[in-house]
Amino acid sequence: MAVVVAKASFNPPIAVPRSGLSSMAERGDSQSDLLDVWASAMERYKQDAKRDLLAGRLEAESLDALLDIIDRQQNKFKEYRARERKIRDVLEPVLRLIGLLSESVDGSLASSLTPAQAFAVAIRALFKAAKNVGAHYDTIVKMLEELSGFADPLSVLSRQELDAPAKKIVVEILAQLLATLGVTTKSIKQRRPVRYVKALLGTKADTTSDAMEKLRKVLDQAVNSVATSARGLQVSEASKDCFRNKVRSRLSPPDPSTNHNAACQMRHGDTGDWFLRAEEFLRWTETPGSFLWVHGIPGNGKTILCSTVIQTLQRAYQQANNGTSVAVAYFYFDFSDYGKLSFQSLVHSLVTQLLFQGPGTPASLESLCARDLSGQQPRVDGLTTILKALAGYFDKTYIVLDALDECTGSERARVLRFLEEMKSWNLPALRVFATSRPEQDIDMVMDNLRASCFDLHGEASRIDHDIRQYLESLLRDDFYLRDWGAREKAMIVETLVQRACGMFQWVRCQLDSLRKCVTHSDLQAALTNLPETLDATYDRTLQNIPDSRREKVHHMLQFLCCSARPLLLGELAEVVTVSMDSRGIAHYVPGNRLRGPSDVLTMFDGLLSLSTRPVLDNGVPFYRWHPTSSDEIAAWRVVQLSHSSVKDYLVSERIRTGGAWNYRIDAALAHRWISMTCLAYLNRFDDPDGLDGQRMEEDLDVALASYAAKHWVWHLQCQGRNDDYLPLQMSIRGLLHPLRRPQFLNWVRMSGVTWLGVYQHIPLGWQRDIQTIPDPLYYACDAGLLGASRWLLSQGAEVDAQGGDHQNALMAASAHGHEAMVRLLIDSGADVNKVGGFYGSALQAASRGGHKAVVRLLVDNGADINEVGGHYGNALQAACCGGYEAAPSKDLGADSLVDGDYGNRLQSGDFEAVVRLLVDKGADINGVGGYYGTALQAASQSGREALVRLLVDKGADINESGGYYGNALLAACSRGHEAIVRLLLDRGAEVNAQEKYHGNALHAACAGGHEAIVIMLLDRGAKVNMFGGWRGYALRAACWEGHTTIVRLLLDRGAEVNVQGGAHWNALYTACLVGQKEVVKLLLDRGAEVNEQTNVEPHVNALQMACVRGDEAIVRMMLDRGADVNAAGECHGSALQMASLGGRGAIMKLLLDRGVEVNVQGSHENGL
Repeated sequence: MAVVVAKASFNPPIAVPRSGLSSMAERGDSQSDLLDVWASAMERYKQDAKRDLLAGRLEAESLDALLDIIDRQQNKFKEYRARERKIRDVLEPVLRLIGLLSESVDGSLASSLTPAQAFAVAIRALFKAAKNVGAHYDTIVKMLEELSGFADPLSVLSRQELDAPAKKIVVEILAQLLATLGVTTKSIKQRRPVRYVKALLGTKADTTSDAMEKLRKVLDQAVNSVATSARGLQVSEASKDCFRNKVRSRLSPPDPSTNHNAACQMRHGDTGDWFLRAEEFLRWTETPGSFLWVHGIPGNGKTILCSTVIQTLQRAYQQANNGTSVAVAYFYFDFSDYGKLSFQSLVHSLVTQLLFQGPGTPASLESLCARDLSGQQPRVDGLTTILKALAGYFDKTYIVLDALDECTGSERARVLRFLEEMKSWNLPALRVFATSRPEQDIDMVMDNLRASCFDLHGEASRIDHDIRQYLESLLRDDFYLRDWGAREKAMIVETLVQRACGMFQWVRCQLDSLRKCVTHSDLQAALTNLPETLDATYDRTLQNIPDSRREKVHHMLQFLCCSARPLLLGELAEVVTVSMDSRGIAHYVPGNRLRGPSDVLTMFDGLLSLSTRPVLDNGVPFYRWHPTSSDEIAAWRVVQLSHSSVKDYLVSERIRTGGAWNYRIDAALAHRWISMTCLAYLNRFDDPDGLDGQRMEEDLDVALASYAAKHWVWHLQCQGRNDDYLPLQMSIRGLLHPLRRPQFLNWVRMSGVTWLGVYQHIPLGWQRDIQTIPDPLYYACDAGLLGASRWLLSQGAEVDAQGGDHQNALMAASAHGHEAMVRLLIDSGADVNKVGGFYGSALQAASRGGHKAVVRLLVDNGADINEVGGHYGNALQAACCGGYEAAPSKDLGADSLVDGDYGNRLQSGDFEAVVRLLVDKGADINGVGGYYGTALQAASQSGREALVRLLVDKGADINESGGYYGNALLAACSRGHEAIVRLLLDRGAEVNAQEKYHGNALHAACAGGHEAIVIMLLDRGAKVNMFGGWRGYALRAACWEGHTTIVRLLLDRGAEVNVQGGAHWNALYTACLVGQKEVVKLLLDRGAEVNEQTNVEPHVNALQMACVRGDEAIVRMMLDRGADVNAAGECHGSALQMASLGGRGAIMKLLLDRGVEVNVQGSHENGL
């Protein structure tokens, strides 16, 4: 049967406003050229697929409708049903991409068949050709996977008004997409699917892969061309900094500038300048989409070289005056700082850096950030999408990554996969520079990336020159070395340069030993007896440590290698006050204390370094406020191993072959010893009144207390199962023992201390006494201490004792997913239906975390599945929150939780499985109450489309009102979840439903900057001038947040520019109130009444509000547009009085220059 599509827009994510398209000045190719390209594509398809796209009829009003047609056509086939979910997953983004492109050029293709309609026919024909052959379906899936990868690069088109050249590119993309479908259909009809799959793998050429390659080339052209024009759409200057600061605050990225500044300080003279002249570097800087990998042995100056590259690129960025936009972002992976060793930290840092560069921020990117940064835990895939958009925004984007090898394990694997993803972006603007050791996995990825490789091993003479410069500079300035004569200095330089083999770190280590030489003979002997390698250097240094210090040094090395955060020197010095007895039990021994923290440095002979960077403890700066002595100053500096190669040697098998074998660090044993050290240190505090915030700040004798209190549980869990290690269990029992209440109380107090700012701290923990904290069993269950919990229960602990944020031990264990702990408590008689606390019940707590096994265990043991109460009302609503909104737990610090930070565990929960389990067990789909009102609203705000679809399929009431957002549609619109909005509307959500606070769905989408959703709602019948909520109207909601493109869209769709009402009166007043200059200009251009007063108190006009705010540019614009400089309000008088009230001198001068009457009276008399 022949087919024609009546309606097939595929619900494009963005439709470019018609008014914008029609108003664009057409340049270049005429409309007839576009028609010729499209007609030629349709004719080529006809020849390949043997099907006329203009024949027949197909009713498909939406993407879902087309997918349903394909399902009905194919579901009779077993081979299709086996792949149905996968096919749908890869087909949806392709169809949305086609819908987007089609919508953007429909007005230029006056054809009887739009691109969306043509593709609907072609897609259906493609599946009809498969005819229940599994290999054919596999061919289709493979092709669609390739095509779906093109969706993100083309997102730059989604929010732009396209000029004629850009439209031509879009039509060429559509034409090539249609050609790809045609040749694939032809291939399947000719029974040649395997050839296509092989072609995709690069083993054989064929017509389908040729078509795909042509499509890829057209795509690259599109991204380049449209990204250039995209820079014209900027968010207003006034809101730019506010928006950027919101993102930075939201992401809380680590600061790589501390590493960069330290590396720059270590650079001497023109160190590394030779690399800047290297052919590989120069070619990389100018080659679009290129990668350059610099690799070398440990300690040969890669980080210094990296800092040189960054400085050079930054200078180029600052000096660019030819209209070229350049951005430079960098990241230093740092073995000594866990905050700089994760993939998440890398992405957060790069996004923030790029966002703060350049003259403005694309309006499309602001909307993207509003969508993907919603919720408490930003999704990494959303952040990488933002990063991609940012990287493509500049003419040249340089990303510099130092020390990839210092990122290890699964985090390194994620970083390397991300580098491959960056390559697949095909962004000509992007250039990536990375350094590392030549490790196998990194080498393989760089080979896959076709990165240019630069081996520092082959540049020995140039590195020797840099080392010589470093030594000559140091010998001039170093306190211990500068007094040697010229002959001795020359001997030092020549010997070290000759023996260094390109290793700066080796040279630094030898200088530490040379500083001890006081005679010429000592110096000559030291230079004659230099160790050959870094390993030999470290081995000698460790062997030279006296036997009496060996145990202390080893214990400190365990802390340095395995600490939860960078340590302060004062904290490390206190480690030696704990030692182990013959039974293996740790004890606090104050007699072991050093004279002062600086003595630590003398014990390590060059293996340590000090830093002035701030320490972050649970994300909060932690350091000394007012040091008064040199010891105190040193104590509050960060101490770390001098180089990553030191840690590598200590944890490696290589150390076993030398004389320092007994210093080897085994991670599990180190974490065990650290946890026991912390426990012994905490058990010393046996006076309930002996500690307070002031002593914690001022007394170096308790320097380790805060670290021990906050991190001992983390170390305990890092070592794995420990229930059978009696010395450790004895230490835990010592802290949690019912008869040792002062130690327990002091631990709880210290773990709850909150430090704020530089000059103050709020010791919330010290306000707690033994009557206001939960029992030890609660904390043991909260932390997942199974052995300790079992022992406490055997000692008579009350299993249902009340207290804590989670109210009782069972709820605490359930919230964290400790299945074995939950089972122990139930077996010990815990009441599974006990109510109270934040979650209300153990079942709700487990559901919120997505802990399926615990949920099942509780339900099987009689938990009431529909218990009403707690923050989320019921367990189903808690599970539907989906894992991206953090839940509070203040009983233990974040580092004390068994599985890392709570947000990460939330994201890894199996929420869909929990929801299905609860529904299968009888949960009320439409139960009301709790924060979100209904489970559907909770799922809608979380962005979990699968959960929303499941609930709707099970009978959830889509239009049920209540909860924080008012209804499910409002929730999805507020958070920018486009697919969920579409799903809810398709299933009958009332587009104009009102809610008292938020208004309606259109208001929420406008306030959030979600342009695609705004367009969708308007297309579905949303009333652009409907009043409601605190914002009053959709136009004012957009004005309040500075979303210029949405303001323009609403005005194009009929929004009344001068309508009054709501908390911020009219749109112009609102824009002036928040300083949105571009919005003010747009409103005035569209007829906003410049002198209209608000119809409620305080009866002022927009000019007066701009004067109060102090935005001179807006005031000037208003005056230029005819604002009455002498208009007076009933309450506050004239604009001059308002400016005077706000202390706005420059604006007062401007008003006086424009003839303001100084004697106009108001509530503040006159303006002077």
